[in-house]
Amino acid sequence: MFAAEREDFYQRLKEQEYRVERLVLEVTNKEEELKDLEEAKVRMQKSHRDEMEELREYTNKKFQSAIDDQKAIYDNDIANLERGLDEQRARNMDLENRVLALLKEIDRLEKESRKRTK
Repeated sequence: MFAAEREDFYQRLKEQEYRVERLVLEVTNKEEELKDLEEAKVRMQKSHRDEMEELREYTNKKFQSAIDDQKAIYDNDIANLERGLDEQRARNMDLENRVLALLKEIDRLEKESRKRTK
């Protein structure tokens, strides 16, 4: 009887060992799956960061290009305004010189006229 119980005990022990081995294998497989998923997550995060950096660089280049274009337009407008102001100043100086010349001529003519009337 002990032999049968003993044989039965060893049989159940082997079954339990087999189940434990199967569970250990399942846990190991799940751990590997989790590790693979974590690595995939890290790769995806890195890829996402790289894409965001590329997008940031692209956007910055576009903004800088737009700023440069606007600055060129602004610089051109300022140069045109300065040129116009310089022309206006030159015209004003010319007019002032003409007025001064005319005033001198009027003075001279008045003096001549006074001399003749005396």
